[in-house]
Amino acid sequence: MRIGSEGDHIVGAKKRGAIDSLTFAHEQGLEGVFFKGILDVSPTLDLGELREAKAHADSLGLYLEAGVGRVNPYNTAESPAVRKLGGGDYRKAVIMMIEANREIGCTELWAETATFKRDHDKFFVFDRFRTDAPWEDQLAATAKFLSSLRPVLTDLGCRINVETHEEISSFEVARLCETVGPDIVGCTFDTANVLARGEVPMESARRLAPYTHTTHIKDGILLFTEQGMAWQFRPIGQGVIDWDDVIGVLAAYKPDLNLSLEDSNGIMGVQIYDPAWHASHPDLTAVELAQYVQLGKGCEDRIARGEILDPQAYLAIPMEEKQLPNAQASKAHLMAILEKRGLRPEVAATV
Repeated sequence: MRIGSEGDHIVGAKKRGAIDSLTFAHEQGLEGVFFKGILDVSPTLDLGELREAKAHADSLGLYLEAGVGRVNPYNTAESPAVRKLGGGDYRKAVIMMIEANREIGCTELWAETATFKRDHDKFFVFDRFRTDAPWEDQLAATAKFLSSLRPVLTDLGCRINVETHEEISSFEVARLCETVGPDIVGCTFDTANVLARGEVPMESARRLAPYTHTTHIKDGILLFTEQGMAWQFRPIGQGVIDWDDVIGVLAAYKPDLNLSLEDSNGIMGVQIYDPAWHASHPDLTAVELAQYVQLGKGCEDRIARGEILDPQAYLAIPMEEKQLPNAQASKAHLMAILEKRGLRPEVAATV
């Protein structure tokens, strides 16, 4: 297993192109970059630009992963650049992106089912709770759209890996994989986003390990609020996730899985006191939710003992001051586990 970064979370990512991001990742001792969309590598899918980025990654010994963006038809209007790419035909644009990825050897492709709406209230930040489009309808439309891509995915030997983004549960991602077929649909396992759905990450890993081909790696703490609970990003090893357990579970299915770090600010509410929230999570058991609450109690105890910063003190540190230290701490924590388990490339090569 190699440790890299998700492209949007490279320090200064908004000002860097793909080449600069790859160079910076290498300089920081990271081993690859996961560009969410292939358009982040080349906005026009210019083959020259794409091949230059891949050659640069290869010259530095880095992995390069990319994706195709949104695959929920109820959400694709929020990607006007993609629709424009296809001349108004969104599906055509997705096929063009699949083909462009294949040109540079990217066959495990990232996708998401929605976006996080920061300016909305309560749980309406998630498309899961839209009242004009029931979530089950959105999932069915997503499965139908993914199924329509089967011929091109099969022909090119590619797979679309749906992220455990904040709006979708691990149960639902697993069902998408089985419904459409795990040969063309898998999972990008975001280890902390499942906290938004009231799930215990270690249990989510067990549900999704057979389908996981790409990752977003981050940790988080849980807190009690007036509406139930909330979670906040933290460096790897400083949150609720048992990383030795999660790495072991994932490695059992894919020992060469790339681990792409993410980091962010903010606190996200989880309204477990609201009956409407519970009605939207029919798969979540009382036992797992109780374990989730127990994890929150552990975080509050650690804060009280001064073992980890309280949420507001953590937020008060500017992101530009903690992003690099967080990445290095996260990498060190993961590296120790990988070396212990013999999951480093150089270790595996000698076994």
